[in-house]
Amino acid sequence: MRKTNRKEAWKRILPHVSPIYQTSVYDYPDLDSLDDYYNGLIPGGHIYSRNGLPNSEDLATQVAGFEGAEAGIVCSSGMAAISVLLLANLTQGGHIVASSDLYGGTTVLLNEELKRFGANTTLVDAEDLVLVEREVRLKKPKVLLVETISNPTMKVCDIAELSRIAHTNGATLAVDNTFATPFVAKPIDIGADIVMHSGTKFLGGHSDLTLGVLCGEAKPIRRMSQFSTRFGTIAGPFDCWLATRSLSTWRVRMLNSCSNASKLAE
Repeated sequence: MRKTNRKEAWKRILPHVSPIYQTSVYDYPDLDSLDDYYNGLIPGGHIYSRNGLPNSEDLATQVAGFEGAEAGIVCSSGMAAISVLLLANLTQGGHIVASSDLYGGTTVLLNEELKRFGANTTLVDAEDLVLVEREVRLKKPKVLLVETISNPTMKVCDIAELSRIAHTNGATLAVDNTFATPFVAKPIDIGADIVMHSGTKFLGGHSDLTLGVLCGEAKPIRRMSQFSTRFGTIAGPFDCWLATRSLSTWRVRMLNSCSNASKLAE
C-alpha cells in the first residue's frame, strides 16, 4: 500500500457539514485576480453576496439534483422565487394563464401587483384540460403556471398534458412543486420547464427558515439568477445552511408524511 503523504492528506480534509459563509464581500489578493473573476476565469468565484454565495449555491445544487434539473437558484422566500420566475419571463403586455387554485399569495401577486406593470392573468381550473387548452390557445401566454398539488385545496394537475398544451402554444410550463416535493413528483421528468419550491415548508421542515428555490435548464436559470441579483432577492447564508441541514432528513420526513396521509385516506 502506498504511504500517504501527511502534508497532502491534511489539505484534502474537508468539513462534513458546510460552514456558514457569513460575509458580504470576498477578498482578492491583487487586481489581476479580480480581473480574472470578472472575465469568468475563476469558476465558482464570488465577490459580493448579493450576486450569490456558497451556501445558496450548495442548496440550489442539491434541490436541482433532487428534481432532475440542470441548475437552480435560491431566493429569499417562496414569493420571491415566484416573482423572479414571472418577472424574468414576462414583458409589458405579456399574459399568464394560471390555475385558479394557486396559493393565495401567488394569486394576489398575479391579480393585483403584476397587473400594474401591464401583465395580465387568466385564471382557469387546471383540472379541466379542455378549458386550459382553449385559454392557452386564445391568450398565447408566456407562462402557464400551476401547482402539482394545490395549496390548500389539494387538487392534482396532469403535468404531462399541461406540458403538451403549453409547448404546443409556445408557453413555458412553470410548476410549483412545494406540496409534492420531488419525493412524490418530479415535474421536469414529465414535461415542466421550471419548478419552484417554497423551501419554508417540506424541504425546510422545521418552521425555522424562509426560502424559495427555482430549478430548470441552465439557460433560463441564468436569466432568473441575473434578475434575482438585480432585484435583490438573494437568500441569506444562515437560512440556506439551515435548509441544507434539513435536506438530510427530508426523505425520512416525507416517507412518514406520505404514510400518515395514506392511513388518513384509508
